[in-house]
Amino acid sequence: MFILTSLIAYCLAIAEYKQTVEQTAYGYKGTYKKESGQGPFPPDAETMNFELHIETENRLHFRIFDPLKPNREIPDVILPAEVTEAAQNPNFEITFENNGMQVIRKSTKDVIWDSSTSTRGLVFADEFIQIDTSTSHVPIIYGLHERRTRFALPSKFNYSLYTVDRNTPADGKGLYGQHPFYVELRPGGDSHGVLFLNSHPSEVEVERGFISFRSMGGMLDFYILLGPSQEDVMRQYTDLVGRPCLVPQWAMGFHNCKWGYKSLTEVQGVVDSYRQNNMPIDCIWFDIDYMNEYRLFTLDPVNYPGDKLRAFLKEQKETHGTYSTAIVDPGVFVDENYAAYKELVANKMHLNTPRGDMYIGKVWPGSTIFPDFSNNNIQDYWYKFHKTFLEEMPLDGIWNDMNEIANFCDGYCNESKDREYAWTPANLTVHQTPTELTCHHGPWLEARGFYGNQENKHTAEALRKLRPGKRPFILSRASFVGAGRTNTIWLGDNHGTYSDMEDSIAGVLTSGLSGLPYVGADIGGFTWDNVKEKPIDPNLVTRWIQVGTFLYPFYRNHIDSSSGYHEWYRFGETYTAINRKFMEERQHIQSLFYTLMHESHQTGAPIVRSMSYVFRFDGATYEIDNQAMLGSTLLVTPVLKNNTNTVKGYFPQERWYDYWTNEEDSRVTMKGAEVSLETPLDSINVHIKGGSIFARQRKNALALSKMWDTPFYLTAALDSSLHAEGQLFVDNHDDSNDENVLQMKYTCTNTTMTVRALKRGFRTNQIVEGFMIVGLKQAAIRRVQITPNVAPYSFNYNAEKGKLQIQTTGNGWPVGTELNIQWA
Repeated sequence: MFILTSLIAYCLAIAEYKQTVEQTAYGYKGTYKKESGQGPFPPDAETMNFELHIETENRLHFRIFDPLKPNREIPDVILPAEVTEAAQNPNFEITFENNGMQVIRKSTKDVIWDSSTSTRGLVFADEFIQIDTSTSHVPIIYGLHERRTRFALPSKFNYSLYTVDRNTPADGKGLYGQHPFYVELRPGGDSHGVLFLNSHPSEVEVERGFISFRSMGGMLDFYILLGPSQEDVMRQYTDLVGRPCLVPQWAMGFHNCKWGYKSLTEVQGVVDSYRQNNMPIDCIWFDIDYMNEYRLFTLDPVNYPGDKLRAFLKEQKETHGTYSTAIVDPGVFVDENYAAYKELVANKMHLNTPRGDMYIGKVWPGSTIFPDFSNNNIQDYWYKFHKTFLEEMPLDGIWNDMNEIANFCDGYCNESKDREYAWTPANLTVHQTPTELTCHHGPWLEARGFYGNQENKHTAEALRKLRPGKRPFILSRASFVGAGRTNTIWLGDNHGTYSDMEDSIAGVLTSGLSGLPYVGADIGGFTWDNVKEKPIDPNLVTRWIQVGTFLYPFYRNHIDSSSGYHEWYRFGETYTAINRKFMEERQHIQSLFYTLMHESHQTGAPIVRSMSYVFRFDGATYEIDNQAMLGSTLLVTPVLKNNTNTVKGYFPQERWYDYWTNEEDSRVTMKGAEVSLETPLDSINVHIKGGSIFARQRKNALALSKMWDTPFYLTAALDSSLHAEGQLFVDNHDDSNDENVLQMKYTCTNTTMTVRALKRGFRTNQIVEGFMIVGLKQAAIRRVQITPNVAPYSFNYNAEKGKLQIQTTGNGWPVGTELNIQWA
């Protein structure tokens, strides 16, 4: 609901403010006083306060607010307390002129924020606020999650930011998450990050060298992060909003789900079919089919009877090592005889209309009310029903869906109309609740953005209480800034098309820069339109499996109720054999995914990284998103188009090794150019970046939990300087204590490898069975010496290929053993 204002009138309507600033112990403070003119949506604030805190050497925080209006902090987002004393040696300078501010990087004199040259001016009205900053005319910007678009956002865009259930169309409009954070990469390789901390429906526009930030209310509240690398920005951002949570190790395996498994018997048949085809399955997912008439925290007594379901889940976990997760929707069915409804109403912990009545929407069960998760008193209610639910259905994870909140009525379900606003970034009631609702936090318009975060927080607290010492596993569709501390996400309801598969890479990369590194798309596509006329394409499914194997931390097959079936064994033995190969390869490198998950939990680094993240000084990488890297170790160049076995990929100037042969690839090594690669259906291009060391496990099982104790095999690929390094994390798979981990570091040169323990909080019986060093420049190697001498071994050196293999002939080297390996 909005009143349309023409662009011409909008541009001409400017209120003039006079800025005064004084220095303080924490930075600066001041005021903006209106002198003349009028903004586009009066009345304007007459006076605004300004505060700037120099919080660290690389982070500043400033905000502009109306002191006469309530300015509520967004709960559970920012970790640091307010800084009262400025950092002593910041890496930026601040100047004030023309009623604006400049933030300048000291080392390069690059201006990374400049509100002093704004053409539209500062606007602060009751229902519209705005500020501009200048940028380069063709900026490289990543972020502003969540939407389906290219990873490097277009040089001219206008993006709305609010949570909404709207499938995943390729139109660049907002989707399920609201992350008003971006990373800008400047020519030369320096990056900085900007967080616009505002939960109201908002908009960010880039045009003619300016970035405009607009919102329907709240404060102009910004954090600027200096970087200068993207890695630095992500460490600084997650210092601020929290490190990503550590998922249990089984979550790195294969997940299977379908909306439309009509009974437990059908689920059992699918699980059995995977195993009969020697395909591993690590987690069974239950969509809304298991519920009794789609009611929250219930079981269908006929198709999913509790006694049989409990026995099934117990057998799957204890016998086969397969875990389980089920969907939970926030809508509570309106029924006086339904316990979840009665108790929610009795405690008045639901969303209300402006008149104080409970708001009734419509979701799967019919008429529903919605819990008010901004009320912390709801924790007891949420815990109580999770406790009962998990006693009935002993799950290992929770899937919080539809929590934007999705609503089948557009606003009110009766003839009532939502209120009108001076300005909105979009039609906010499509598939959504009315904007004018109220909750414990205050206006729903302000709280709706972080509703999913609050639900996930209460879910995590319930799971921690129910399973002390264990990591909660929560997948959520909706998210806001700081979501990664408690939950993971996926990319939502995609389609079975090659373009959806290609766009998913950009989605994974952007999610990683939002502090949500554990992410993936529904492999094969969630929705297949007109499936009878257009059958599911097994080639597409197989190509998508390959992408997911190397680029999706969350590795799930999922399809909707009307689109048939695309379980990975259904297309005949030729496809089954190829798909099995990649499922097994995922097991071989699950320790690399898990090591990167630990790294992300420690530093905020994404698991899957753009080429520009890894090669910041190579301008040719800045807009690439049809290739990506697993960590900084594996470069993946998948086939993303139909009817082709050829793909072009860019390879920066580095030594590159074929992942499948462990040999230096002369076609691409040291190129700094685009290369065309033939890629049959049973293959995907994966290259090891020179300078990397990583672990693989060369055995397979029908679940990760059945192969966790298998030996590791270390591969070291030397770079052009004849150096490589890497890490390996080992723990007990789901302990919530961050200190209970064994962290090993490996360093290699042309003549030595050293193995050192960085942290010894966990003991394991796992061994390293061998080492492979590739890229050596030795004419011959006649002697290998390992100290301490704790295991017998043999070695083989191929001088032509520069490949040294060291293999145990006994029980191997315990993973935690520090070693010095020399050869000559």
